[in-house]
Amino acid sequence: MSAPFAAALAHLDQLIAQEMRRLRARYELSIDEFRGLFVSDAQVEALLQQGASPPPALCRDWRRDIPVLAHRFALDPIACGCVILALAPELSTRYPTLYAYLNDDVARRWPTLDLAQRLLGEGDALRGMLTGEAPLATAGLILPAEAADAARPLPARGFRLSPPLLHHLLRLPGFPVVGLSWLPEAIPATPPTEPPPEALLVCGPPETGRRVAAAAWAARHGCRPLLFDLPVTDAAERVEDAALAARLEGAALILAADDAPPPARLPRRLDGAPIAVICRAAGPWRPLLRGRRWAEVLLAAPDSAARLGHWRQLLKARGSAAPPAALAAVAGQFRLSLPAIGRAASRLPPGRVSSAALTRAAGHELSFDFGPAARPVALQPGWDDLVLTAGTLEQLRDFAAAIAARAIVFGQWGFGQVGRRTGDGLTAMFSGGSGTGKTMSAAVIARELGLDLWRVDLAGLVSKYIGETERNLEKLFGASGASDAILFFDEADAIFGKRSEVKDSHDRYANIEIAYLLQRLEEHDGVVILATNLSRNLDAAFLRRIPFVIEFPMPDAAARARLWRKSIPPAAPLEPDIDFAALGQRFDLSGGDIRAAALEAAFLAVRRNRPIGRPELERAVGRQLMKRGMLPPAQLPSSSARLRPNGADHHPDRRPPA
Repeated sequence: MSAPFAAALAHLDQLIAQEMRRLRARYELSIDEFRGLFVSDAQVEALLQQGASPPPALCRDWRRDIPVLAHRFALDPIACGCVILALAPELSTRYPTLYAYLNDDVARRWPTLDLAQRLLGEGDALRGMLTGEAPLATAGLILPAEAADAARPLPARGFRLSPPLLHHLLRLPGFPVVGLSWLPEAIPATPPTEPPPEALLVCGPPETGRRVAAAAWAARHGCRPLLFDLPVTDAAERVEDAALAARLEGAALILAADDAPPPARLPRRLDGAPIAVICRAAGPWRPLLRGRRWAEVLLAAPDSAARLGHWRQLLKARGSAAPPAALAAVAGQFRLSLPAIGRAASRLPPGRVSSAALTRAAGHELSFDFGPAARPVALQPGWDDLVLTAGTLEQLRDFAAAIAARAIVFGQWGFGQVGRRTGDGLTAMFSGGSGTGKTMSAAVIARELGLDLWRVDLAGLVSKYIGETERNLEKLFGASGASDAILFFDEADAIFGKRSEVKDSHDRYANIEIAYLLQRLEEHDGVVILATNLSRNLDAAFLRRIPFVIEFPMPDAAARARLWRKSIPPAAPLEPDIDFAALGQRFDLSGGDIRAAALEAAFLAVRRNRPIGRPELERAVGRQLMKRGMLPPAQLPSSSARLRPNGADHHPDRRPPA
């Protein structure tokens, strides 16, 4: 055991012996009585004579740790004594028995405020040590010994070392907080000519050198970079522990916050300490850094020209060759980082590479888990499957072309730096009644561009717990930006609705969620489609920021007839005298209603062992009208009902089999 450490515990033993003599002099103890029910004077005397002998490895840095601890946290000698008092039971089994003896309670085998005062004397470190006023408490170095102590008088309350401090003093391997790890140290490119900023925001997509930039900033502070992966849930308490671990190590704390929104506030124990945040979007973090001297670094993903050059270089090195047009298209469409391009190129064989193989290799790097907040949408339909007005189709093609041209417009032409925009994403609103083709149109666009489409599940996204919705949204937007997938918000007015008058805390936090969404949309690098039945329910600030607003009107009679024809597959047996024009003219249904009615008619036909005919279609249409409240159940057509045709619509090739 090192000499300073042995001296500290020997001094503690002297204080304990002195307190015993004082109590005996005042007849509060006698040689013969039992303290703490069964701990005798003789037993205590024997324990004091044993001396402490913990393993030398536990105290090899004692000479340095306590003075450094006192300096970093402004601890006076009495506060340092409290640390030693709480540390001693972790080094020798003698001390729990001694503390129980002096506390006159065999069950209270830890130091108390009363015991600390008797051994160390009065001091500011003791006043408010467990109430958040003294440095030991504000820094998180000392914690209550047990939760039940809160009901005891203040002098009788026990205390213990916090896990980060105990871990630090005992030099245990690893870290006491899950998610902490050392980053490789970096050397600043140039000697600093001025003090580095106290805080740093490093923003950009993954794999753009953000960690290297944060490590270089830490090196300018003369600190090792300590990385903490900010959890999506329960972040506040763990950030507190991570901040304490960083201060104990003299490190610069770097928060990796790609999938997590910022906590409500930064811990007080980080005041004056260097901190960096690695995130995709800076906006949500800026308010937390007010009052600090901070800087912001934006690391952009490589543009299409850089991606194309990297593709060419890697394919040439592998002896692979791809069609120039296909290579340019993949480089422009798939916004991969340079390391991701390297991984994609490694999947390609030497020799001639087809356009399809190139697209598959690039698309493999964009696969991402969105969690329960979204689910993928099948991408089967094409443009010919859409039954929409000419104006709506033209707007949809314009939107698809804009998505494909983002790299040129926002990158090469510089529109990404105009106004408040900080990302190169695009947002569109599809407005129209249920079943008018909004989801299918989004799937067609995603299929044409080779992108994934994810429908946002509002049940998994919106939470009644304050702050949880923002966490879910941050993870969702982060995954979308990383995978270049299209986010499809169905019934978007449920989450993008108008801000309300603040009447209570829930209204205030609901408005905060909307403000957060506005800011996050501006910084998003991907494509977002908002689908709503009533666009007037959306917040006005959202509508001003949406460049593409596409209306999906209810289909007219001619469009409904086309929808009826498309809703029944060629392989389905169909009576030859079905008049689709009459169906379209008579019933004002949406495309979704027509598809549902056609499917229900097919099941009715199978049940009756006959082809799909007028009775099945009539009854299926009636049920759709019932669901919309347009037909009372008593008026549901019977199986013998017949539509009055306005003209035959024969399909001789779709007669039932003989």
